[in-house]
Amino acid sequence: MIIDGHQHLLQEPRQQQELADEAGLDKVVLFPTVVHPEQANTREEFMREMEKLSQILSGVVNPTEARIQSIQALVDRIRTSPEFYIGFGSCPYGLEREQTEQWIEQWIIAQNLKGIGEIAFQPGHVPAIENIFRVLQECEQILPLWIHTFNPLGIADIRQLIELAEKYSRVKLIFGHSGGSHWMETLERVISIPNIYMDISAAFSILPLKFIAEALPERCVFSSDAPYGNPYLAHQQVEYLIKDAHLRANVLGLNTARLLNV
Repeated sequence: MIIDGHQHLLQEPRQQQELADEAGLDKVVLFPTVVHPEQANTREEFMREMEKLSQILSGVVNPTEARIQSIQALVDRIRTSPEFYIGFGSCPYGLEREQTEQWIEQWIIAQNLKGIGEIAFQPGHVPAIENIFRVLQECEQILPLWIHTFNPLGIADIRQLIELAEKYSRVKLIFGHSGGSHWMETLERVISIPNIYMDISAAFSILPLKFIAEALPERCVFSSDAPYGNPYLAHQQVEYLIKDAHLRANVLGLNTARLLNV
């Protein structure tokens, strides 16, 4: 089973399906988005979409209404092919605990989504997301939390996230993009922490993939981060770099299947 553990919702359903078919995917974990670089036809249009992304990743934009609309669009897409698509929903950070609990109940659990993400925030703002950890720690349903750990986050932020994972050990935390350029220290620190998983999309280079998979054979998860990455190329990279068939099967889908209970 091959599961792409992280794709953003594309505006065109046919385009999303064609990418999946080309890569030989059995399931796709879809994330909501308000940015659509795949629709850009010119460099100027692409730059405008990237500016929106930059504002989200830096925490400048955290729009509630846009999040709700993107979740609704995600749920609508999943309903067209519920056996193929699995959904993660966004959650605003910085809310009070009760507000966070209400959001997760209304916009994640009630929508039958299987996790929370992608969470992106400014460097130095890790404490602002702790209420999400608090709620998930006590939630009856296990909802993995997917956090963007590439730029602009630094190693100090990653260390704080690791501390939160240790504090809230029931929370399944996915380090999106494996800590970026800080992947080596990130990997060394999370090896002994069983509730942290490492997503290998947008890897700093091809080298981390093999080492992360070997160090975390049951906690390394494959994804493409489409449209920022290509599912076919991401799949071929795993096939090329991981020669052990059992390990490759874990990375390409079995780890995600177990994590999401699908």
